[in-house]
Amino acid sequence: MRVNCIYRAEMAVLVTLCVLELLVVYGVGRRLAAQAVGWAAGSPRRRLIASALLGPGTVIHESAHALACVALGGRVGRFVPFRGVRDGETVLGYVEVAMRGPVSAALVGVAPLWLGAPIIWAIVAVCLQTADPTAWHSALADVAPWRAALAVFAVVSGALALAPSPSDHHPFALAVVLALCAGAVALVGSPLLTGAVVLLAPPTVILLLMAMIAARF
Repeated sequence: MRVNCIYRAEMAVLVTLCVLELLVVYGVGRRLAAQAVGWAAGSPRRRLIASALLGPGTVIHESAHALACVALGGRVGRFVPFRGVRDGETVLGYVEVAMRGPVSAALVGVAPLWLGAPIIWAIVAVCLQTADPTAWHSALADVAPWRAALAVFAVVSGALALAPSPSDHHPFALAVVLALCAGAVALVGSPLLTGAVVLLAPPTVILLLMAMIAARF
C-alpha cells in the first residue's frame, strides 16, 4: 500500500512537471519567436540577426516533421527547412508530407516535441562531450569555448522552435496524440515521464530566462 502511494505521488509530480514544461514550450516559446520576427520587421540588419537566431531551431523543427514522416511510412514532398525571416510573414519553413492515416499524421504534426527535443539533447551532448545532464554545468567551463557557445546556442534556437505550430495539428490529431501518450504512460510508467521531463528541462529553463530578459526591454 505504501509503495502504491509513493508511486502515485511520483507520477503526480512528473505529470505536473511535464504539463508545466509543455505550457512554457508552447506559450513562452511561440510568443518569443513571434516577438523576434516582429522585432526584425523593416530592418535588414535585424532580419539577419533574427534569421541567425531562429534558423537552426527551425531547421530542427522541420527536419523532425520530415524524419517522423519517413519513419512512419509517409512521403515527403517539398522540404524547405528555413527560408529566412521576412517582413509580414510568420512561416519560417515548411515541409509537405503525405500520410496514410490520422494517427500517423498526428504524430508527424507534433514531431518537433518528441523528436526535436532529443535532437537538441544530442547536439548538446556532443558539444559538451557528455550525455549526463547533471554534468553539463561543469562541462560548460571544461570544454572549448566554441563548444560551450554552440551548446547554449543549440538550446536557445531549438527552444524557440520546439513547439508545433498551429497548422501542425488539429483538435482530432491532438486528441489522438494525447490518448497515445496516456496509453504509453500507463504501460511504461514513470521512466517515460522522467525521460520527457528531462528532455524538456533545458529548453524550458532557457525559455524562461529569455522571457525574463525580454521583459526588461
